[in-house]
Amino acid sequence: MRNEKSCSYFKSSFLTVAVLIASSLLASGCARDLTPTETGGAVGAGVGGGMGAVVGSTVGSPGAGIAIGAVSGAAIGAYVGQETETSEERTAQMQEVVTRQQQELQRQEREIQDLRRQRGINNELSKFAH
Repeated sequence: MRNEKSCSYFKSSFLTVAVLIASSLLASGCARDLTPTETGGAVGAGVGGGMGAVVGSTVGSPGAGIAIGAVSGAAIGAYVGQETETSEERTAQMQEVVTRQQQELQRQEREIQDLRRQRGINNELSKFAH
């Protein structure tokens, strides 16, 4: 009897978590794009809540499992998302530096070309002066 009750409670808890995840994804899709930190937190909360429901139902407390799993998952997911976001920002900054260096290199190459042309003209003129 306990096994049937636990299974029934697990199914309703799982359905509750699924509905919460689906509704949060729909609501966030209407608002704006999420940052990697926000996405990580939302996904982590959903996965953690689902896993917490499974673990909680095996020990007879799926509600507590959902709550603990969702909070833990959100924290871990947000941390991973923040690290991803920071890495993307660093990559963008490095790309800006590389772009500026390439532009400076091109400017210096043009300057060298101009100097070579001027020398070539000056060398040709000096031939006529002698």
